Amino acid sequence: MPFTEADEKAEVVIIAAFRKLAPEIPIITENALADAKLFAPQTYNVF
Repeated sequence: MPFTEADEKAEVVIIAAFRKLAPEIPIITENALADAKLFAPQTYNVF
């Protein structure tokens, strides 16, 4: 799904709020996950 500039701005605000609310919990966005290719393949092998 393509992202708009409004989506990007909203994500920045939402992530900042999450980080302020619960700084001990790591925030991993869908884009960051895709860009970093951070996958745990073993979690996807459950059929």
